[in-house]
Amino acid sequence: MPLFTYKGHKEDGSVTEGGVDAVSLQAARDSLLEMKIFVDDIQEEGGEPTVDFSNAWTVSDESQKAPFAPNVAVHDDPVAPTYDAGLPPAPPAMRVYFPIIDTLRLYAGWLLAGYILAFALGSYQAFKPLPFEIPYVMAFLTSPLILSFCLAAFLFLLFTDLHRLLKRGVFKGFVLTILAAGVFVLFRINV
Repeated sequence: MPLFTYKGHKEDGSVTEGGVDAVSLQAARDSLLEMKIFVDDIQEEGGEPTVDFSNAWTVSDESQKAPFAPNVAVHDDPVAPTYDAGLPPAPPAMRVYFPIIDTLRLYAGWLLAGYILAFALGSYQAFKPLPFEIPYVMAFLTSPLILSFCLAAFLFLLFTDLHRLLKRGVFKGFVLTILAAGVFVLFRINV
C-alpha cells in the first residue's frame, strides 16, 4: 500500500503531521478523519501534493461547538445523568470555505449539462417521436427564456475561465464582466 504523508490540525487546533498507509487518497483521508485529524495537505510519499487548499479559507466558528461528550456520572437514575462541570469547553469547529465563484461555476456547469440534455431530447423529438413522454421537453426547445439561461451559464463559465487564464485581477474581471454582459445583451436584442 502507498504511504501518504499529511499535514493537518486536530479538533483543539494543534498542528500535526505524519504518514498513513492506505489504498487510495480517499481511504487515507477517511482514516485521518476517523482519527479526528482535519487534513490541510496530503501527498503520496515521493509524489506531488494531491490536495491543495490554497484557494480556500478556514473559519473557526465559536457559536458552533464540535461534538463533545463530557464525562457522565452514572447514578441510580439512568434517565438523569449529571455532567462534570469542571471540563474545559469544547474546541471550536473548523470549516473550510471555497470561493463563491468556484461554487457558482459548479452549479452553472450542472445547469448547462441539464439544458444540453433537454435540448438534445427536444431536437430528437422534433424530428422523430420518442417512445416515451417527457413533459415540457418541447417547451425547453422553443423557449427563449431557457435559451437565455443556457447562454448565460455558458458565458459565465467561458469568461471565468478567461479570467483565470489572464491571471485574475479586479480590472480584468471588470472588463470581462462588461464584455460578457455585452455579448448577452447583443444576443437578447437579436433573438
